[in-house]
Amino acid sequence: MRLFTRTAVWCIAAILMSGVAGQPVSASEQVLEVRDVDRILVQYRRLPVYLSLANVDIPSGGDLREQALQRIGELISDQGVQVIYEDSFGHDDAGIPRVYLRRGNIFVNVILVSEGLARYVPSDGDPSSYERLLANAHQRAQRDEIGIWAKGDEDPDPTSEEAAPAAPAPEGREGFVAGQADADPSADAGFVAELNGRHYYPAGHPAVANVHRNRLIRYSDEASARRAGKTPAPQVDLADLPEDDGTRAAADAVFERAVELYAQAQNMPATRARDEAYTQALTVLTEAVQRYSNLLEQSPDDADLGEYLRRAMQYRYGAMKMRRSH
Repeated sequence: MRLFTRTAVWCIAAILMSGVAGQPVSASEQVLEVRDVDRILVQYRRLPVYLSLANVDIPSGGDLREQALQRIGELISDQGVQVIYEDSFGHDDAGIPRVYLRRGNIFVNVILVSEGLARYVPSDGDPSSYERLLANAHQRAQRDEIGIWAKGDEDPDPTSEEAAPAAPAPEGREGFVAGQADADPSADAGFVAELNGRHYYPAGHPAVANVHRNRLIRYSDEASARRAGKTPAPQVDLADLPEDDGTRAAADAVFERAVELYAQAQNMPATRARDEAYTQALTVLTEAVQRYSNLLEQSPDDADLGEYLRRAMQYRYGAMKMRRSH
């Protein structure tokens, strides 16, 4: 997860520099995709940035999580939103900044809590002014016994940190690693595949580095992945790329190679071969983003370097989207 943490930190800096903390960073930022309840992709100054929601705890699985995901989509998919960030909101374990999202007069965070689709989680320090809205919504939902608080549902206390009992492997998926929903997908698995994806990858592979853990299927070995109908991902030999010597020239060379692969994929007919070509481009673009991120940490005021990182991220997002389109 190192890649996304570095990139997300850079993106947070961009947000904070553009406005006063605690105030909307702009009149309207376009929501590109609601990928998961805690992976909301917003276009900020032409840069795709993943965000999660501050001060809320959404169930880690089950119908309520699906309802929360659907509700977020209804509220903001393809809409313009205001992004509100404060230092106290922090970020999640993957480095994704936590924010409040506002559309018109409504806050997405507050709507989820008021409808019993999420719990209010107080900040560790002094509460922000927005938390009063969440606290009131939390009390109303609990009083009205809706969503999480409905009678007969699970214990409404926050999810225990103790590991859940291991579930039996689904039929035909021997070797599937079941366990706690928010565990590190690479902790007990040798290979992973994205939900509804065709290919499997070694755990920690760049192509799945930014896929949310709840969208990953884990397998203990390649045989298990193959029995589940997954196929090996197209191989890209990163050893053929310029050595990462920490120079801008090496990073630029990787990016140029990635753009070539992306262009080749664009010119192919809509077949599985094109999917595989985009996967190859995605792997090399991920390497380019990593190298640019490392360089930007050393030279945070380098505007040209920041522009190249933005372009690499855009290409990477395009490769991810096109790979899923066919």
